[in-house]
Amino acid sequence: MTMISATILVAASSLAGTATAAQHSFRMEGQPVAYTETVAADGTRHIQGQRISDRQSFRFKVRADGRVSGHVGDTPVRFRVDRNR
Repeated sequence: MTMISATILVAASSLAGTATAAQHSFRMEGQPVAYTETVAADGTRHIQGQRISDRQSFRFKVRADGRVSGHVGDTPVRFRVDRNR
């Protein structure tokens, strides 16, 4: 699950700075993934979406310090990312 989480977050990181909910999609290991991203006033990014093929959902909250928390399906995840990517 962490590999999925990290891959989605790296893809989303290149789209940082979105002021309103923006729809994005990409392919991860040949599987289509769609998500929305919003940025709160405090800089926290909220990313949610799903892997299209099996409808596996995910939700992440990315804090300004690079700490990520959320869920992939029913599994809670926590990790760090480089916010400068």
